[in-house]
Amino acid sequence: MGVANIPSFLGAARDVSYFLNSIGLHDATLQKIMSDEGLFDAANDPGLVQQVKERLDSMLVEIYSRKEQEFEQIRNQLDQFYATDVLYTSSVGKYTREFLK
Repeated sequence: MGVANIPSFLGAARDVSYFLNSIGLHDATLQKIMSDEGLFDAANDPGLVQQVKERLDSMLVEIYSRKEQEFEQIRNQLDQFYATDVLYTSSVGKYTREFLK
């Protein structure tokens, strides 16, 4: 949920899948989600809400670290992809000389 959930939090009805982010882990947001899931007792227990918030934040930090590493791997693969089998302007002189031989 997070910042993207503001219309939903304010009561706008939309069939949209939201995602959680650390910025969006507000007590009221979590309480609404818990209530929407039928977890009314949990939603009304401030201590439990805090525990859930801390656990979700911990999960998000772990996910971010993993995704950051995966992104770096993908970016490196993309760099490697474009580093080979591609003609660059710097190659024009080289290939022109070879052609003229």
